[in-house]
Amino acid sequence: MITYCPHCGHPLGQWLKNGICRCDNCTRCIDNSNQNTLLSAAWMVRHAHIDDLKQMEHLGLSVVQKEFIKEFVIEGGNSHDELLQILQTIKIPELTKL
Repeated sequence: MITYCPHCGHPLGQWLKNGICRCDNCTRCIDNSNQNTLLSAAWMVRHAHIDDLKQMEHLGLSVVQKEFIKEFVIEGGNSHDELLQILQTIKIPELTKL
């Protein structure tokens, strides 16, 4: 589930589970791709200062996605730009929902 815009980090007025929507802040289109789901979860971790994956249970992330967020955002402290670079260097299909 996508709760924050994966591009600018603005909270979405309506959470996106499936489909496509537009951010009210940056007006970019958002779909429910794996990359957008991870970027949105990363914004949530940064905005809400989440340090425990149990606080993200309601997002419906897979185990692999949760571990990615834990390793690169919670423990690694990577910024949005750094996370984009990491996602470009790894294969996104490896992080598909289980």
